[in-house]
Amino acid sequence: MKLETGKPYNSLPPLPPPQDQIESVAVLKQESKAAVALAELK
Repeated sequence: MKLETGKPYNSLPPLPPPQDQIESVAVLKQESKAAVALAELK
């Protein structure tokens, strides 16, 4: 597949993503795990 610099890539998803994808249960669980891991570094 050749790169065509003059042609936009229109298959990209729209930004910003829908709110339900940003704040899903899986994302919030990972966020809390990351916060605990960061707190342990202190």
